[in-house]
Parts: sequence; structure tokens; C-alpha cells
Amino acid sequence: LVNGGTIFIRRGLYTVTKTINITNQAVYIKGEGTGYAVYGTVLKLADGLTNTAVFRYNPTSHKFFGGISDLTIDGSDNSGSIGIHLQKYVSDIWIQRVWIKNCAGAGIKIEGAADPSGISKIWNIWILDCLVESCGYGIWLTNADSEDHQIDRITIRGGHFYDNINSIRIDAEWSFRILIDGISVEKDRQHSIYMSAGRRVQIVNNRIYDIGTDALNTYDGIHITSTYNNPPIDILIQGNSIGNHWIENQMRYCIVVNGSVHHVK
Repeated sequence: LVNGGTIFIRRGLYTVTKTINITNQAVYIKGEGTGYAVYGTVLKLADGLTNTAVFRYNPTSHKFFGGISDLTIDGSDNSGSIGIHLQKYVSDIWIQRVWIKNCAGAGIKIEGAADPSGISKIWNIWILDCLVESCGYGIWLTNADSEDHQIDRITIRGGHFYDNINSIRIDAEWSFRILIDGISVEKDRQHSIYMSAGRRVQIVNNRIYDIGTDALNTYDGIHITSTYNNPPIDILIQGNSIGNHWIENQMRYCIVVNGSVHHVK
């Protein structure tokens, strides 16, 4: 699809034996609904494929528009597996109504500096109404070490996250204008939302329960700390419901802010 277009994948179970690379712009991949094989479109990574993504956005120059919707991605619990990897040079991508599960590396990985020699910015990514469960990091923003490699304008809205190490993890120094709005999180193994970087981040109207199943009274609902030269700055935390629901005294704190973190409201 050198000029863009839509690939429609009918209901059924499909085994993915190597990464599906998306290199052109305005390419849309649409399934016939989420669910198990007899109910929806399921792309499952073949057993034994380590450090492999099911989908990867990896163009050689900047491309715009596109998306993945209405299907299930299963990483088969393979070591380092990733559901969707936005590696470099992409903008205006819509990921909607996707069920991502059993991806031991990350459900969705957004990486800013995959091409350290060039300007490989990523911006305008919408992740809407997705179900992400039993993954390493549910959504992971990482490897943005300079203005040329920044991650900007990421919207994560709606959907349910369950049994991930962290549902949202932001380790990207040059990441800006991130909105986490209206998600539901339950029984993450460690911190639910973990940030060691990020600027102008809004964490609003979310429901976060029973966090830290790896160890009693050790992990937090929202944990913001500083491990980089550019720490988290301009953080708004508002309208969230955070606590223990089914597991008594499991979570340590609802919200932790420590280190050189600036301007938190």
C-alpha cells in the first residue's frame, strides 16, 4: 500500500511468524472485533519468538496517519514480546479497540530515539478504549534523549489495564503533553502509573485499584520519581479514584512524588 489504504482481517486465529512492519503512511489495519479466535480477529505470536513485535512502525523517513483497530494481539508470553512498537518517524497513529495480552516486553512501546543519527520524532498518537492485560509494561514511552528524538502529544483514553508490571510507564526524558484520562487499572504487579520523566503530563479521572500484587505494601497507584537529568515537570493529578478494593492493604500509597520533580498539582 504505497499510497495508503486499509487491510481488513476477517475473524479467526492467525499465527504471526515474523514482525509485520508498517513503512508507508495512511495504512489502516482493521479486524472484525476483539475476542478469542471464534469471536474476533486474533493475531498470535508463534511460540519461541523472543524479542519480537507483532506490529512495528519502522519507516525510513517520516510518515503520517494510519492505525490499528478492532482486533486482538497475543504475544504468547514470549520473552521480550511487544504487541505494537512505534519505533521511529511516525505521527498521527490511531490505536483503537485493540485487546493486547501476554506481551512480556510491552503491550505498546513508543520509542523516540531508534535512529540516533537523525530527527526521529514521534507525535500525535491516540490510544483509545484498548484492553491491555498480562503484559510487561502496558504502554511504555522510552528512549527519547534529545529534542530531535522527542515524543510529543500522546493521548491514552479509556480502556482497561489488568495484571501488567506497570500499566503506564514513562521513561522518556524528552516526552511532552501526555494525557492519561479515564482508564481503569486493576491488580498491576508493581506501580500502576510509573514516571521517571515526562513534561506537561495530565493524569485525570482514572480508576486504579489493588495495585502491587508482587509484594504486600510495597507498590503505589501513581509513582513519580526522578532518575534523569530532565525530571518530571508540570504534572496534574486530578479526579482519580485510587485504593484497595478486593485485596485489603495491598497497595502502599495512592500517590508518591519524590526526587527532583517540579510543579505538581
